[in-house]
Amino acid sequence: MQGLGLNKREDEQRSDGATTSSAASHSVAASPSIAAPQPSTTSTSSSRPVPLSSYPPWNESLRHFDRASSLAASNHLSDSLSTYDTGLQLLMALLKSLPKDEAHAQQRQELRQVIDRYMTKAEEVKRRRDKMGGKNGVVPATKPSASRIAQSKRPLRNASSAASSSVSTAAAASSAVAAPRPGDPHLRAAIESEILTGAPRVTFDDIVGLETVKEALREMVILPALRPDLFSGVRAPPKGLLMFGPPGNGKTLIAKACASECRATFFSISAASLVSKHLGEGEKLVRTLFTVAREKAPSLIFLDEIDSLMGRRGDGEHEASRRLKTELLIALDGLSSNSSENGNARVMVIAATNLPESLDDAFMRRMTRRIYVPLPDAAARRTLLVKLLSGPSILHALSDADMDDLVSHTAGYSNSDLTALVADAAMGPLRGLSAQQILHTPADQLPPISMKHFHTALTKIRPSVSKQRLEAYDKWQKQQESAR
Repeated sequence: MQGLGLNKREDEQRSDGATTSSAASHSVAASPSIAAPQPSTTSTSSSRPVPLSSYPPWNESLRHFDRASSLAASNHLSDSLSTYDTGLQLLMALLKSLPKDEAHAQQRQELRQVIDRYMTKAEEVKRRRDKMGGKNGVVPATKPSASRIAQSKRPLRNASSAASSSVSTAAAASSAVAAPRPGDPHLRAAIESEILTGAPRVTFDDIVGLETVKEALREMVILPALRPDLFSGVRAPPKGLLMFGPPGNGKTLIAKACASECRATFFSISAASLVSKHLGEGEKLVRTLFTVAREKAPSLIFLDEIDSLMGRRGDGEHEASRRLKTELLIALDGLSSNSSENGNARVMVIAATNLPESLDDAFMRRMTRRIYVPLPDAAARRTLLVKLLSGPSILHALSDADMDDLVSHTAGYSNSDLTALVADAAMGPLRGLSAQQILHTPADQLPPISMKHFHTALTKIRPSVSKQRLEAYDKWQKQQESAR
């Protein structure tokens, strides 16, 4: 290969007597027995390990990776791939040479992470080269022959028989270096980490108010899961359901209750669960999500803040975002085409958003049921306030008349607003005590929460949803089919 002679200068600067020749940086003949430098205190299993920067193969590989990145930027893709290959083999040989003890465990882990990162970059270069169909980014006039393709995949010359001879061979040598693929254990682990396990059981009885919403969800989600023999054919439940409304009113809690009531595996998915910095990995995560959901059926996939994933598509949209949306739409279509009459094989998707008008039309078509989760009414606000004030170590002196007055003053408050209001009012008795009194006063002897404390809290905690926003929800709801 050409263009790698500038590594001679670094070889001359080594002060530890290492005699790595410039030819070593030109080929992939990295010896598997690359040894660590021998400083005055030898790194053994009982001594403190030396930094990775003290190993010549480490520094040599970083120079190769910098060179490979420059070659890829200038579209010298084959040379870049070869240079990546050389650097990866140096790191693989260094990894094999490190002692297998606890003292070097962190170094081995760091090496695996670096190998994985540069393996991904090398795979991206390889895909670019294969897509262009020629070496160094030059597209041939005719379709490359089978012999030329085989030659491009042939191991590089002078490769050591003990070291990996290509990027794909190096990937097979260590599972930690494997590039992401559909069904990859790393992708499955990322998806399975989003499954809510060990959480307290949540039922509809734990949710205050929203009786209309609960009844609709029982008909659409819970009863079909418990009696699949009744809900089949024309009675088959929808595969997609959208909950929309102002924030802080229990949309996430409702989804958890649905999964608990129908004894389904609950996947809590957000944009961070599916978006990846690696090109193409977001689509693979979407496919893996639905594959794992089918394996663990009955499953409920909850897509929170879906507007951050499925906003309207436009001309200025990034290609990665567009591909992720397309894959999610295809997966949602697959739920209907691959549906089973067996209730144990069902996968249900529930999405939640505070901005329904910003959702893509194609996604809205797949969400055949849409439920509005409104602000709590007067009865729900009173029930929630009583429940919050019934907590442990909470004393209050509110009469029924005070409670009615408080309910009337909290019109337009969401459930989260009411929780914040009670929390601020509960601090009122403590604010009237000195620091020494707070430290020595028993909890059952604190002054009770009075209406005076709530009046003070009402000046600080205001409704988080404006009237204009509520009117927008009502307008959008009228434009959609009713799910009730």
